[in-house]
Amino acid sequence: VFRRVDGAPLAFRCGQYLNVAFPVHGPGEEPEDRSYSISSAPTQPWTFAITVKREAQGLVSRWVHENVRPGTILDMLGPVGAFHLPDADRRARYLFLAAGSGITPLISMIRTVHSLPGYADIVMLYHGAAPGAFAFSRELEYLASVDWRITVYYSLGDRSEPGSWEGMVGRLTS
Repeated sequence: VFRRVDGAPLAFRCGQYLNVAFPVHGPGEEPEDRSYSISSAPTQPWTFAITVKREAQGLVSRWVHENVRPGTILDMLGPVGAFHLPDADRRARYLFLAAGSGITPLISMIRTVHSLPGYADIVMLYHGAAPGAFAFSRELEYLASVDWRITVYYSLGDRSEPGSWEGMVGRLTS
């Protein structure tokens, strides 16, 4: 979770992303630039969040998890990107298809719809590699339980899972 150093709110649309310069090689060295979707809702613009999954071999993701703490200052560019919800359509019907880290712009959209009045209807199919590997699953289950506009389905694709998986299995087809 970040905030601007000048204290101003960050104006963004749910679904947009930031380009972030990470000083992984030390001060005075060329930073590593990465793009991350904003995972928070623009209805609370005084802080904003990105979600970084730690990859064992990831240069930047390991550095983020080991070094970013309260007070860390990072250079960011943005928000940018045209993948966002329309500004005015509060009665729309959406089908969100998410897999892996592709959940981050969609969680921003879901958080936004939940925080605003209206009649937007969201159905999300969230594909994962293994049970228990769905980012934001507790929050999604909570939001779906308290907001009639949000429905979430989980799928493991074409993997067969031993045990107690009761969600959908298989790939999307026509």
